[in-house]
Amino acid sequence: MLKPYSGTKYFNGYEMLEKKGKWNIVLSERNNGKSFWFLQKAVCDFVNNGGQFGYVRRLNTDIRNNVVDKYFLDKNFLSWLKKSTGYDGIMCDRGCLFFYNEKKGKREKLIQFGNVFSLQKHTEYKSLHFDEITNVIFEEFIVNDTPYLPNEYSRFNNLISTIARGRDVCVSLLGNSVARDCPYLLEYGINLQKVKQNEMVIIDHNGTNGK
Repeated sequence: MLKPYSGTKYFNGYEMLEKKGKWNIVLSERNNGKSFWFLQKAVCDFVNNGGQFGYVRRLNTDIRNNVVDKYFLDKNFLSWLKKSTGYDGIMCDRGCLFFYNEKKGKREKLIQFGNVFSLQKHTEYKSLHFDEITNVIFEEFIVNDTPYLPNEYSRFNNLISTIARGRDVCVSLLGNSVARDCPYLLEYGINLQKVKQNEMVIIDHNGTNGK
């Protein structure tokens, strides 16, 4: 059975996921391995159980094929992917993610790995079904140089409800910045001034969709 990284040199999410939180929020500097680990987990779950992956970004421009493709070009990840699965990489085509292999310099699209989503058009997904998705990553959920979307927390919550439809889905929000006006941190009452480095905080929250 394929498993994600379990060492101590880089980010390891096993202890966090053992808490079985509805959402998992990870804040850190870049290059500590958090995106690598959760992406590894998504690939492992796909190989082991067939669970697909949902990649979420804020803006429509963030889910263009060429922009999404760059997310999967980390050399360490590609090396691990090839060694572990035999696939050369992951590519985006019209909102869907596929594994691919290269032949004579061209990508050969293979099996579907998942879907990409934009919070800007969250309402367009409501009538669709994504029953195979078991892992969701929202990258760059904290920003300090561009505005958040109106009612962004509600948009994301509704998108996750559309994807999950009552199922257990591993949802991870990953951020590299620190911003006091982040709607997600405000919703959960997380004061980053009181959170120590390497500390895990568990929030017991009653929202519009329950505890």
